[in-house]
Amino acid sequence: MILIEPGRRGGDMPLLRRIIFLVFSLALFCSSVSASFDNAFKLYEKGKLSEAFYAFKNLAYIGDKSSQFNLGVMYYRGEHVASDPVEAYSWMMVASEDGDESFLKTKKIIFDKLNEKEKLAARDRAILYLNKYGREVLSQALAPKPLSDEECEQDRILIGEVKPKYPRSAEMQGLLGYVDLLFNVSGEGYARDISVRTMTDAQFFKASARALSEGRWEKKIENNKSILSRGVMFRFTFAGFEDMKLKTKRFEKEAKEKLEKAEEGNLQSQYEYAKTLEAARILRLDIDGLDVEYQASNDWYLKSAQQGHPYAQYELGKNMLTGKGCEVDRQSGLKWLRAAAIAGDPYAQEEIAMSTIGDVNSDVERAILWLRKASEEDVYSPKLFLAWELATNPIKTLRDGDEALRLLKAKSKFYYDDVRIFETKAAAYAQVGDFKSAIKWQKKALKKANRLDWVIMVMDKRLAAYEKGISWQGPYHVSEEV
Repeated sequence: MILIEPGRRGGDMPLLRRIIFLVFSLALFCSSVSASFDNAFKLYEKGKLSEAFYAFKNLAYIGDKSSQFNLGVMYYRGEHVASDPVEAYSWMMVASEDGDESFLKTKKIIFDKLNEKEKLAARDRAILYLNKYGREVLSQALAPKPLSDEECEQDRILIGEVKPKYPRSAEMQGLLGYVDLLFNVSGEGYARDISVRTMTDAQFFKASARALSEGRWEKKIENNKSILSRGVMFRFTFAGFEDMKLKTKRFEKEAKEKLEKAEEGNLQSQYEYAKTLEAARILRLDIDGLDVEYQASNDWYLKSAQQGHPYAQYELGKNMLTGKGCEVDRQSGLKWLRAAAIAGDPYAQEEIAMSTIGDVNSDVERAILWLRKASEEDVYSPKLFLAWELATNPIKTLRDGDEALRLLKAKSKFYYDDVRIFETKAAAYAQVGDFKSAIKWQKKALKKANRLDWVIMVMDKRLAAYEKGISWQGPYHVSEEV
């Protein structure tokens, strides 16, 4: 293997690029989060050093060896941060714990260039980092702490049965399939912000979303206030006139096939099998040998996430944030979400932003950056959520009503919540001083909500503000006194 020696601290830029490129060439073999690392490296190549540093650092925190190494290189070279050879060596030590030859050689070269005082400090810090970011330590720290479904956060209960109308065109074509809908449930029990996560055919989306919006979920009350549930998933299946017994048999066969591949270590099959367990739970299928508790799904999500599957990282992170099948672990949950976000998953980017906005001492600017990143993809919800923040954020420097209105011109493809769209338009118009339009759109939102029999007092409050010539500031979902 060719040894690339680091040049002098603070100089010789081309040499650093060669070092990082060497690591990149090995990423397919040594990186556990390949998609995320690939994107992080691309940021570096484009000269976006701040973003690259952030990406490498967050991936280093979940044990990606190539990211740990490249983080060390950036510290050594002083890119984005002040040159710190002690910090560089410490990360090199963690990166090389599996015995990668090129990592070990580079680590030794850096160590030999340190003075005696730096060597002592480097040894101490390296031990500290190994005890914090080493493979075995992280494998325990980032794993969900399992709880039975009875012990952990309970699912919101759907009141009654929601049956979407089978699209006539799909029925005539004999199309079978499913739609996974990702949505929030308001404290009052309404399905809001309905988006597609996965689906077999676009024809199934609108029928499913409409049916879901007309359904009702149990209210969730904490401390006498209604509470929003984020990131709820529901699957609708479309199988024509196939009877339930046949459906169950076919489902069981598919589940066994996925399990076989998952046990062989296939990361995609591990993710799909975890989703299969959740689908069986939602559909209330009684299949021998199928463990439908959330902790079983989490076990397979973890296996897939550790191999770098962004969707698995997203699902695992979301479950750890909300306590599905495990203890609530916000810190580790966000680490998994960041890995998925760095890999380019817009839903993870959106979830990070929306779960941090409104928190005390949260980095609102970073959250908005994540929404901007997610808005680059063909997904409507982050554009809508970003528009709301630009129209209503209490921080004046973050508000931009004109940009909010531009974002709202995008088509709401595979997103279903007209009330939210109308209210966001009203807030954006109010921000630019067009209160006539703000009132018009807020009234349209109220009319739609009334048609759905929704009772949301804050909507009246927003209308009253616009009628007084006052723009709205604050979060969209407001917990109301019960």
